[in-house]
This record gives sequence, structure tokens and C-alpha cells, in this order.
Amino acid sequence: MLAMKNELRIPSPEKLQEMLELAQLGKNARVIFHDLSNHLTALTLSMEHVTHVLRSHLENSSSETFEIRTEIKKIIQTFEARARDQRVICNLSCRSNTKLHGDSRAFTHILTNLISNAFDSFQNCDKNRTRKITISTATSKKNIGHMKAGTVVLSVSDTGSGILAQDIPHIFDKNFTTKKSGHGIGLVAVKEFVEESFNGKISVQSSEAGTRFDIYFPAR
Repeated sequence: MLAMKNELRIPSPEKLQEMLELAQLGKNARVIFHDLSNHLTALTLSMEHVTHVLRSHLENSSSETFEIRTEIKKIIQTFEARARDQRVICNLSCRSNTKLHGDSRAFTHILTNLISNAFDSFQNCDKNRTRKITISTATSKKNIGHMKAGTVVLSVSDTGSGILAQDIPHIFDKNFTTKKSGHGIGLVAVKEFVEESFNGKISVQSSEAGTRFDIYFPAR
């Protein structure tokens, strides 16, 4: 009997490793381009900031202590033109001495994505509706669930159209999106950064009056 020409071949360990690396590269590329699309929509994105976004995913993550208000103000500045065009008021309520320990680049991704989503929430709103995005922080004086006192809570809220009740359980699911041109990876990546880079957690509340995301960064 003639041997089968198209017999199944098992890849070598080296080939398997190469395939795994290519798969990871593809995953990273999706997150990178999702970040860039958010920033480019903001219209004020400079080439320096594009480079920063790329490096934040291609370089190894690093832990540092950073001043949270300073980082938030930098991110809000990239949305200034978009805020003017959409007549959105951006409010910041954050004490100047609040600090976090972790990857500041991961923090940039988290907040950029949530603010961009807040802007998107106004697309289907009545033109007379007050359009406001509020970024605030607070430090807990007592335990929050399993998290000890000293937990930093970052909140991003908007007065947009809200998330449908049936969609809320799925917003952190891979490939789930309510946007016509969405990729379904934005909030998935946000959740991963919160949990893996900061050992924190994220929650959401939403109604017809707007949406609020709360991110809990545990005390060191």
C-alpha cells in the first residue's frame, strides 16, 4: 500500500514556540491598534504620544510609584479637541498627593479607554442633554470587600445614554461589543490591566442617566 502523501506531522518544540510567539504578537497588535484608534479619535494626539502608546505594549512592564493626578491630567489633555467638538465638560476631582504603585503605562491604557467610551456614550443622546464626564479618586478609610483600608478608588462617570441592562454582564467578555465599528477588546484589555498590573478590580453601574466605572487599586 502506498504511503499517504498528506500524513499528519507533529510540529517540533521549536516550531510550537514560534507559533505561540506569533499568536501572542497578534494579540498585542490588536490591543495596540485599539489604543491608537482611541487616541486618534481624540484629535490632539501627537507623534510623541503615539510612540508612548506603542512602547507601552512592546516594552516589558515596569513597576513604579507615580502621582495619579499628574497622569490623569496628561490623558485628559489628549481629549481637549474632542471635548470641544462634542460640547462635553470634563471634570477632574483628585487630590494632588494620591499615589499608585504599578505600571503607569497600563494606567494610561485603562483611563484612555474608559474616557473614550464615555465620549462615545453621547452619540445617541438628545442634543440638549448635559454632557459631562467626571474623573475622580478617593482613598478608602476602611476595608472594601477583601481590600484593606487605603485602597484607591478611581471613578469614571458620564451622563451619556447608558448601557442596556442585558449587556452589562457581557461588557468584559472577549469580542463582545455594542459599537458598529467596535472590536470587542477594549474593556477586556482594561480588565486585564486592572487585575494583572495592579492586582485590582473593576465594576460598572449604568442606567439611562449615565454610566460609572469604578476601579479599585489595593493599598501596598
